[in-house]
Amino acid sequence: MEEFYVWQGVKLTMPEVNSFKEIFLLALLNVALPTVDVYSDLALATKLYYNGHPKWASSLLVPFLVNYTLCWIAWFTTEKQKKFSWIAALLGCYPQLVAARIICLFWTQPLKGMKEKKHLERNLMENEIFTEAVPSALIMIIIVLVSNEGGPGFGSQQDMVMGDLGLFLVTFSTSVLSAGLGLAKCLKVGPCHVLAEGGCLGGFLAPRFLLIFAACLLSLLGKGFALASPFDWNIPAVWGAHFLGVSAWQWNRSEKDF
Repeated sequence: MEEFYVWQGVKLTMPEVNSFKEIFLLALLNVALPTVDVYSDLALATKLYYNGHPKWASSLLVPFLVNYTLCWIAWFTTEKQKKFSWIAALLGCYPQLVAARIICLFWTQPLKGMKEKKHLERNLMENEIFTEAVPSALIMIIIVLVSNEGGPGFGSQQDMVMGDLGLFLVTFSTSVLSAGLGLAKCLKVGPCHVLAEGGCLGGFLAPRFLLIFAACLLSLLGKGFALASPFDWNIPAVWGAHFLGVSAWQWNRSEKDF
């Protein structure tokens, strides 16, 4: 009897599963991206501690520790082969280990790989999205805004971004990308999905998914601006002053004099 897997109400047989596409998506979105995201967050937090910004470093470290704790819980409750897999949990990359196993399954048992992939996306990878990627992205948006040079109190914060610009850009881009992509994926593979799973490159290049992805990115940026407003209540004025070639400090002073 031929083995099959029910996907979107359609029975798929082994030849109908595109193993190469699934392996590529798993390696890119479930191994490479979260690994770079997690470890770059930790590296940036360490750098901020070293540069004398313990509050900002701690704010980045908290999401990392929450995700790290959930990683251990997921390992303890779901892992059946605990003899050596605890090393991955110790290094904070247990979901990536599960994704690597599923990649191997797609070479030998594609239908079983499809089932395991669904479990991975719904029960393991979403932890990193909501507990680390989204909070880290919001915190780094705030850091970019408050470190904007433009008057008393801001110059000392410049090294948070400019101290190691390459590291900050990698950390910021991977966190924002992981957060936006993860939020959009929840509407595609989550328990209350509203998007179909088929399409070009697994549906990730479908127009509706790209539109939702863009909306999630803009929503993150908007929330970051809102959260940064208590640190500098006149952010639009600061930016406007730069566009006009006038320093933010002079701009705010002129408003007070008026």
